[in-house]
Amino acid sequence: MNLGTGCSTVNKRVRDLENHGYLKKTKVTERVGGLTNYYELTPKAYLAMFLNAHSPEELFDHISDEAALIILADLINAQKEEKS
Repeated sequence: MNLGTGCSTVNKRVRDLENHGYLKKTKVTERVGGLTNYYELTPKAYLAMFLNAHSPEELFDHISDEAALIILADLINAQKEEKS
């Protein structure tokens, strides 16, 4: 009985995270058996983890009006860029 995750499944998930901007390839080295890729999390990934760890109520209770306006403007701009 195999309870592990196969390499192809892991590689597919890593490629998916990279394609969606959550991982960035930082280095490729050649090792015995082939190439090894090294990745780091992107700011988008850190933001996703932060938002996942905090409730909206918790965030809104501690945010200033100025910070709320900056975040809102960035989200609106990102949505505009996505549509164009």
